[in-house]
Amino acid sequence: MHIPNHYLDWQTAAATAAVAGGAVAWSAWKSQSSETLGWRRFAATSAGIFAAQLFNFSVGGGTSGHLLGGTIAAMLLGPWRGMLSVALVLVVQCLMFGDGGWQALGANVLNMAVAGSLVGYGVVVLAKRWNVRTSVQIAVAGAGAWLAVMTAALLCSLELALAGATSLNRVLPAMLSVHAVIGLGEALATMTVAMLALQFQRRQALAHGSRWGAALGLAAALGIALFLAPLASSSPDGLEHVASTLQIGFAESASSPLALIPHQLSGISSEALQKALCGAIGVLVVFCAALVVRHVAQPPMARAPAQRV
Repeated sequence: MHIPNHYLDWQTAAATAAVAGGAVAWSAWKSQSSETLGWRRFAATSAGIFAAQLFNFSVGGGTSGHLLGGTIAAMLLGPWRGMLSVALVLVVQCLMFGDGGWQALGANVLNMAVAGSLVGYGVVVLAKRWNVRTSVQIAVAGAGAWLAVMTAALLCSLELALAGATSLNRVLPAMLSVHAVIGLGEALATMTVAMLALQFQRRQALAHGSRWGAALGLAAALGIALFLAPLASSSPDGLEHVASTLQIGFAESASSPLALIPHQLSGISSEALQKALCGAIGVLVVFCAALVVRHVAQPPMARAPAQRV
């Protein structure tokens, strides 16, 4: 659901960038109120979200989808740090790999990071307050993830309509119908992560600040990038499918976005190897960038260990 360049006019792009920028700044400020940012888990989760988004899964009809990850990030990190995590992933995808246009970066962050984290996490919190069984909490996490995908699709439709790319009565039903199916994949992935996280927490493998937990998370992210990303579906994603099916004109107006690292590396003939190496590079970049964000978002006094008296 990455909106490329020139799908939006400058007014809509500027408005969504302002809202998204304010939300991300607020999330960074809220993260400072914690005693620690949990930077190892933050970095590992961000790398994992990036890797998972590399894998496009087929949903039939010549369409594919990919994980948004907002609900997963919010479950593992909390809503504010989860929002920061997905926003970081989207920035790296845009500026380094050209996934999503830089002009629409604010809209993409708003749709997938801000709305995706808050909507999914809100549903999960409601389930916890009801004190329901663990199995029900896992199912509710899946429902929250599905709802987050639908919310992102709704916002994307509104943005395209406001920008004059198409009419809302045409794009909204098409976006919601295709992403209702894509959301099922998001729900399944979120339920799986929720179940594994509960198991790890019981064994204290995801204890706060665990170095082994971060190392395992980074290793899993690299594994996804190296072995699963090359198997990703080449079919257009939900937004691309809608643009092509409706023939509403904005599909042809998208220009090539900025990409510091192209998806095709020179000197390597194997397309699968190219995808694997690019994915692994991206995982490492996101992991390192998350460590930088930790130092920016967390004040020095919060990072310093408490002195014994």
